[in-house]
Amino acid sequence: YNGVVRLNVGEESESASGVEVDADGNYLVTGEASLPTENDNHFKSESYITRVTKDGLIDIRFGEGGDGFVRFGVFEGNIAFNRQYATPVVAPDGQIFGTFYSYNEYNSYNNNSSVYVYNLDENGKLKENFFGGGMSLIEPEVNYEVNYSEIISMSLALHADKLFVGGYIYYEDTEDNWDIFISKLYTDVKNNDDGNDTPEPEPIEAPENLVVTPVSTSSIILTWNVVENAESYNVYRDGDSIANVANPTYTDKDLEYNTEYCYIVTAVHANGEESEKSSAACATTMKA
Repeated sequence: YNGVVRLNVGEESESASGVEVDADGNYLVTGEASLPTENDNHFKSESYITRVTKDGLIDIRFGEGGDGFVRFGVFEGNIAFNRQYATPVVAPDGQIFGTFYSYNEYNSYNNNSSVYVYNLDENGKLKENFFGGGMSLIEPEVNYEVNYSEIISMSLALHADKLFVGGYIYYEDTEDNWDIFISKLYTDVKNNDDGNDTPEPEPIEAPENLVVTPVSTSSIILTWNVVENAESYNVYRDGDSIANVANPTYTDKDLEYNTEYCYIVTAVHANGEESEKSSAACATTMKA
């Protein structure tokens, strides 16, 4: 009510730390929910992701538990928790990526936490082909000589089919308490709606039928065929660029009389791509 959606994730306290909107206008919410313990000095919590529809309802079709939540359990131990600080990422093909760090007081090598990345399909089910089970452990290099350290993931970014995970490593009782890490993972994300990677644009064709005609002792006119998808043309004289023009014609002026000049032309696409060079054409200005 009053525009508030109550998630009621678990029996104890809960928090939400990240929200992302998918292509259908639904909200993907990540956070942490504490779990009951037998001792007040103990603490446990699990990480979760859920989908809230644009109408403000938890989508019970999301995930496999029937309640609309995907939960990430914790290690054994009296103090153990999973936390998500990074906002989830939704790929163009609907896949979902998230990251959390998992703390356990009994972790080995004096490193008390680990970072995980998960990959869900658009319905909230772990993708088995993502590192053999839908999750990947991120293991940046850690100084194991210190008495205590934590690895914490803070951000996610997706570029094409590559997922980047960033965070920091905290060391206790050292002069240099912090290290930053970034890790790159490869995914099977497709970049457009039909499931295929975005095709490379076709190369723009080189201009054809370049004709150069002397019209005076100091000028030569160039003409050539129109090139499809060309936004402009580059004109070269004796290997040097001398002009960029919008139309397939150019008049070269202020030349020496009775002198031969050779030209080539290229087409330029709107994206800045330049075509191969045309065949060269030469002409001699008129005698004085």
